[in-house]
Amino acid sequence: MSVDVSWLYENRVIKIRQYGHVTSGQISAALEKSREMIRQGKPPVHVISDGMDVDGNIEVALGDLRKMIPTATEGAGLIVAIHPRALDRFLSALGMQIAGVRYKFAPNERAALDTLLEYDPTLNDVIR
Repeated sequence: MSVDVSWLYENRVIKIRQYGHVTSGQISAALEKSREMIRQGKPPVHVISDGMDVDGNIEVALGDLRKMIPTATEGAGLIVAIHPRALDRFLSALGMQIAGVRYKFAPNERAALDTLLEYDPTLNDVIR
């Protein structure tokens, strides 16, 4: 699988790492796993989506986007996306708008963590 989903900080911050060749099926499976983790975590549970190591563009058809994107999960916090390619940022923004989640973009993981700390000061005890 070219998408890993794991706790970056137990019960508070999930990291979704996409690498290599990524398909819409892999993204759907990762979203379902992250939804389950959000339900099990301590709200708000934030997500960092890291697409720095994706080869080419993620294979997602615009017509499939609405079907594969779930609505916001109760307990979800901010999603910070790290996507170097404009098309990936566009598709991510579109998907997050469809889902109705709060999101921002960051250039790297350190900047993503700083964004989360600004958004949710309760993470200071968890991250630092």
